[in-house]
Amino acid sequence: LASCSSELTDLQNLKEKAKTVTLTFKADGGNWSGSTNDMTLTGKEGAELTAPATPAKTGYAFSAWNPAVPATFPAADTTYTAIWNDVTSPATVTSLTATTGSAQVTLHWTNPADSDFSKAMVEYATTAVPSTVLCTYEVAGTAGAAGTYTVTGLTNGTSYTFTVYAQDDAGNRSGGVSVKATAK
Repeated sequence: LASCSSELTDLQNLKEKAKTVTLTFKADGGNWSGSTNDMTLTGKEGAELTAPATPAKTGYAFSAWNPAVPATFPAADTTYTAIWNDVTSPATVTSLTATTGSAQVTLHWTNPADSDFSKAMVEYATTAVPSTVLCTYEVAGTAGAAGTYTVTGLTNGTSYTFTVYAQDDAGNRSGGVSVKATAK
C-alpha cells in the first residue's frame, strides 16, 4: 500500500511539474469572426488540446494547420499556421474574336489580370444540336496579356463554337466566353 501511495504521489508531482506551453494559431490572411489577431492557447505539456475554431478567409477554404495540431499540448511553445485552398475562379477572358481561314480559325482574346492566372483553355464544338466538344487545348499565357490560338484541321463550311476559359494556379476555371465561326 505504501508503494501505491508513493507512485500516486510521484504521478501528482509530475503533473504539477509539467511545463506550461503557449501555442499560437495564425490565420495567415484569414480571421476569426472578423478578428485577424493571432489566437493563443496556454496549457500544461501533455494535457488534452482542442484547436481553436476554424478561421475564415474570403475566396479560400481552410485545409489544415501547419504543423498538424496534436491531441495533447506539446513539450515546447509552437506556432500553427492555417493552410488555405484557393476556391475562387479567375475572371473571364475578354475581347474574344475569331478570324476564319481555310480549314482553320484563329482566336484572339485578353487574359484576365488575376495574379494567379496560369493558362487559358480553348474548347471547340460543332454548333449542331446536340453540340459535341471536339477538343480542348491548353494555352500558356500571362495575366492581363493578349492570348491567341489557331485551331486547325476544321471542315470548311462547318459552323463551330469556340469557348475560352481562364484557369488559375489552383485549377479553378472561369466561366467561358464563346464565339461562333465557320471555317472557309
